Amino acid sequence: MTRKIRMIVCALIALALAAALPACGDSGDVTPAAAEVTVTVTGGAGGGTYREGDTCAVTAEVPDGHDFVEWTVYGIKVSGDNPYAFVVDFDVALTAVFAERPKEQCRVVVNGGTVGDTGLGAASVNKGDTVAVHADVSQARVFVKWLIGGGGESAQNPYMLTVTGDAELTAVFDEYCMVSVSGGTIDGGRNAVVARGAEVTVVANAAPDGQRFAYWYTLDENFDEVILAETPTYTFNADESVKVHSKYKYSFTLTVSNGVIKDTPDESATVDDGAKVTVTPAAAPDGKAFIGWYEDGVKISVQREYTLTVESDREISAGFGDAVETPLATPDSSSNSSYPTSGIIYREGGGAVAFDRLSTAGDKTMFTEGTAYVVYSIYTATTQGAESMGEIKLALNPDASNAQNAALLTSMDGELSILVKGEPANFYIDYYQYEDFQDLLKYALGYAYSAGQTYYFAAQAVAVEEPAVTMEDDFAIVYTDSEVSAIGTHGFRENASAPPGLFTVTTRNGTIDGALTRVETGYGNKLALLADGPPTEPGDWVFFGWYEVTGNEGEEILGNLVSNTPAYLYGVTKAVVLKAVYMDRKDIVTTPLATPDNSQSKLIYVERENGPIALDRGAGSMFGTSVEYVMFYIYSSESAEKSAYVGAIRMYVDLNASSGGGVNMVGYFTAADGTGNKINIIRGNLNNYYLESNARTDFANLVKAALGVNYNSANSYYFAAQAVAVQSPTLEDSGISAIGTNGIKF
Repeated sequence: MTRKIRMIVCALIALALAAALPACGDSGDVTPAAAEVTVTVTGGAGGGTYREGDTCAVTAEVPDGHDFVEWTVYGIKVSGDNPYAFVVDFDVALTAVFAERPKEQCRVVVNGGTVGDTGLGAASVNKGDTVAVHADVSQARVFVKWLIGGGGESAQNPYMLTVTGDAELTAVFDEYCMVSVSGGTIDGGRNAVVARGAEVTVVANAAPDGQRFAYWYTLDENFDEVILAETPTYTFNADESVKVHSKYKYSFTLTVSNGVIKDTPDESATVDDGAKVTVTPAAAPDGKAFIGWYEDGVKISVQREYTLTVESDREISAGFGDAVETPLATPDSSSNSSYPTSGIIYREGGGAVAFDRLSTAGDKTMFTEGTAYVVYSIYTATTQGAESMGEIKLALNPDASNAQNAALLTSMDGELSILVKGEPANFYIDYYQYEDFQDLLKYALGYAYSAGQTYYFAAQAVAVEEPAVTMEDDFAIVYTDSEVSAIGTHGFRENASAPPGLFTVTTRNGTIDGALTRVETGYGNKLALLADGPPTEPGDWVFFGWYEVTGNEGEEILGNLVSNTPAYLYGVTKAVVLKAVYMDRKDIVTTPLATPDNSQSKLIYVERENGPIALDRGAGSMFGTSVEYVMFYIYSSESAEKSAYVGAIRMYVDLNASSGGGVNMVGYFTAADGTGNKINIIRGNLNNYYLESNARTDFANLVKAALGVNYNSANSYYFAAQAVAVQSPTLEDSGISAIGTNGIKF
């Protein structure tokens, strides 16, 4: 026997002998061990009678679907071998232990039924098992057959499915609906059972005296009516059980004199009880005006479009009375002791623009009863009789919620508008809206606008279209537009150093504002130039730029480059001929921009601890007309390779802008790809830009976002710069500057 079996058996024999031997001092004979031993095997073969010292081999007989685990004696493992050989010393009983193999699971899906006793439409089942599949039948549907995935069918319910793999079964039913009718019939009765999807027709009962059929309806889950049809006979397809109800209503006649039912030519209508009907008056006779609606000789409304509720037969009539023509007062600011000749519009010392200041006390306004809006005509001189150059409009804001949006200053077509603050007799726009005001003038004057021209204004109150009527009076006040006021003496001029006249701008190989090639326009106007496209002759043509040209078309001399882009917004400063020039790529020589000079490490640095961040302080500015933006590359070490940057950001500036004492922003930063928010925090001017101390947080957040996972709050970061060229076939981006030694910690 093996050592383990021997130990187990010996232990058991020792216990038995201890119980059988006589107490100490007793005498008796000792029976010698039997020469034969018995091996009993459960779950296998190889058992039998052996002599002590023989070798016995037992073999487990593994059932299907099981695996052999071990041999045990009295529940204790003695071996995991199969077959198992051992030396026989004592009688021993071995038991083979087996484990059932996990069965493969298959997915059974039942459409319109359940799997076995799970109550579910899908379940996992052991492969090889047989499971009952039950169809969901009810009074509303009768089982017909199963469609078994793979093309099989069965009319058995339940269907015994032997699972050999994933399976899907679909129950086919003959389904039925119950259609019930209230206030009508279906097939002559009050209800019917029909096949689902069948076409059914319901017929309403005859209407009770004094009523008419209104509509069929059903009730939703909130017991609210859902209208189905407005004809007494209603045909539909029954997709579910439903109850339909007929609705009847009393109806009345509305008769209108001197008017009609709105949106119809009809002077009368038959409508349901409680219906709301809108009526409009006919055109008033000459010299007369609409003064109200009358019923039984009593005025009931002065609304031209009057909506009434019909709950009985009614007759109403539009009344007409004398039209009393009343002109609106001509705007006049002579009562304003400070601005007697310009109180209708002027610019205050702080830069705001004031409107409607007709009196010092603030008790006069152009917006009296009957005023729809005020038109401001624009002139180039204060001479009475001067010709108006254009118009803008001031009107009360119909959506006003407070004094911050009380009125609107708009173009006549409404395309541009500015919110106006205040109240009648005291309207104004703030100083920071003045640029919007100038844009409004440019829009109103079109090509005739010049930034160097001074513009003056006169005002006219425009009357409401409809006459004013009251419930008490039998006449109507017809307001008419006021006279145009005197031209105010306060002038508005955008640029005092600019010439006031108009210039001729001509294009060749391109258009102005999409259609023109020649315009007369003023200083500061913006013209949208668009190149026509490359020549038709063979060649690899590229747009070379908009150039100023002199001479005739056959003897052209190219002058200054205006823009490198085919679509360009040109600011007018003089009379000029502009030509869109194309060149064959093989004839173009490209020039790189100058690499930013960072020899002094002053392209970006902190001026003092926690102080402003200085930018562009090198030997020369990084920016110029050929530079679209500067890319700052970020490094974790001043000795890094230039290609080993860990982040990047863009810097844009307006070359023509200056901070004006630190008030104005002149540039912004963006992410390296130009997307995301513009961080508008750059002040200063060319070769002397900076970020205020209070802008450091915004800048730090931008840098942190650019660094991403590379950011470490303990590190200082270093910068190199590259000038990126505007779009041009002759320009290339600069090289990358040296990495600065002035590190910044964020």
